[in-house]
Amino acid sequence: MKPIFESNYLGTSIKVLPTCVEFNILGSGAKSILVNQIASISLPMWGVMKITIETTGGQKYTIPTHKKKEVRDAIYKAQESH
Repeated sequence: MKPIFESNYLGTSIKVLPTCVEFNILGSGAKSILVNQIASISLPMWGVMKITIETTGGQKYTIPTHKKKEVRDAIYKAQESH
């Protein structure tokens, strides 16, 4: 499956696929979240290079990235097509 968006930053990789978001944080291992289980995406203030994804189950994942808006927009695009 071809990613909608992918990025690497400080040992963290993130891929937004049509059905899920996959990320691998250095030292924490790989994780995957289905796009239909994403309840919210928070972007911190300017200069902080991370996003926080909250699931419908209440879990929060903070992912380092220097492409915050691009990741958020790709997730929204995946949710729209799902």
